[in-house]
Amino acid sequence: MKSIQCIYMLALTLYSATIYSSIETAASCINGIADTYNCSNLDLEAHISLDKLQGRPTEANDIWGYVDLNNNREYALIGTRNGTNIIDVTDPSNPIEIEYIPGQNSSHRDIKVLQVLNDSGSYEAYAYVVTEADKGGLQVIDLTNLPQSARLVRTKNDFGHAHNITITNIDYETGVALSGKEPYLYVVGTDDPHVYSLDNPANPSGIESIIGTDTHDAVGLTINDERVSQCPSGQKECELLITFDGDFISIWDVTFQFNPQFISRLSYDNLGYVHSGWPSADGQYVFIQDELDELNFNLNTTLRTLDISDLTSPNISNVYSDNSTGIDHNGFTKNNRYYMSNYADGVVVFDVSNANDPFKIGFFDTSPTNLENEGFYGVWGVYPYLPSGTLLLSDIESGLYVLSDNTVLGEEIDPDAQLGDNGNSDSQRSFGQDSSGSSGGGSITYFFLSFLVLGGLFRSSSRTVIKTEHT
Repeated sequence: MKSIQCIYMLALTLYSATIYSSIETAASCINGIADTYNCSNLDLEAHISLDKLQGRPTEANDIWGYVDLNNNREYALIGTRNGTNIIDVTDPSNPIEIEYIPGQNSSHRDIKVLQVLNDSGSYEAYAYVVTEADKGGLQVIDLTNLPQSARLVRTKNDFGHAHNITITNIDYETGVALSGKEPYLYVVGTDDPHVYSLDNPANPSGIESIIGTDTHDAVGLTINDERVSQCPSGQKECELLITFDGDFISIWDVTFQFNPQFISRLSYDNLGYVHSGWPSADGQYVFIQDELDELNFNLNTTLRTLDISDLTSPNISNVYSDNSTGIDHNGFTKNNRYYMSNYADGVVVFDVSNANDPFKIGFFDTSPTNLENEGFYGVWGVYPYLPSGTLLLSDIESGLYVLSDNTVLGEEIDPDAQLGDNGNSDSQRSFGQDSSGSSGGGSITYFFLSFLVLGGLFRSSSRTVIKTEHT
């Protein structure tokens, strides 16, 4: 099998080199501009517009990433209105769409990935997908055979719709379970919350656990410091689940998943809708995304820091704001950087070395510059955990963006730089076109050979090669 994969990858590499020899380079961020995009310290590597994706979706939603630990190839998994698209981004300037997994039609889709070491010493990987569509259930997608293919293993119909899922006890850079820990998958934003054991990752098994039906999103955090004394489970380690519940934030002890124990709950001033959040690298804080405070209270972009050094009495320890007006949506911590998808303001990168004093060190704005920033369009999600450092963005109207990160900790940018004009404010940029107005995101469908060693047979397989946006 390994011989087949080696021959396959050689054929793919040689063919891709031929195809891409005529493609112009991606756009570096120079003097605040990358192609037609306002930016700082983030370069454009590639852009795949929605009409170039299989399934021809009309909208994108969430995004996740995955590195295959068998060969270090990297992938983007982007949710769209009608399914999940899987794209090889190992060469970030030359992404290759591998597979499209259809799903129920919905504007909301959420994706997470688990990777497990099997008995033969190689890794298997599975993606889990939920949607707000009725009867969407939980899709289980086998990623193990990438880059050749991915397949839908099953759809578990234990529930109908769901808004989000989270997997606890894993390393988000690899998707592998933490040493000595068992991963669990929590389904939230549904009338019938579910928790699944991933002991058999191809067929998750449900366990009874009730954490509330009004939870919008959640994140896990395992602690082993002095705070474990505040956990009702009374163990040497405590598995926390922090839930974002619209009207408040809750902290649960889920060390025993079948019997979650409530610890505390928090509201705060100018609360619009508690949407999501992510812990700091040291686990002492959580950065909070409120999706409606900017609109409801006429605020500029606002990022709150929640101090959880005392689990029984959490408090908002800092409120960051600047002159930008985009609505914050989702965010993820990677070491001392915080990557925040900010709808019409694109993605923003913060230095959070001091969780109570975050400051901007980079941004990339995917939205047309003649539109106001107070709206639910633009960047839905960002995934910062690929080992290469490549960033993945999902833009609701314009698809997948692949970026490289040149931010430097400690080097603050002008917080108002994002308000700048790239010179195109008099006309809306046409997605899928380059700066000259001609087509800049063409799709080339080709057939490549996948050799089978036994029998000397071969088969053809359709793939989509995406031309990158360029200067």
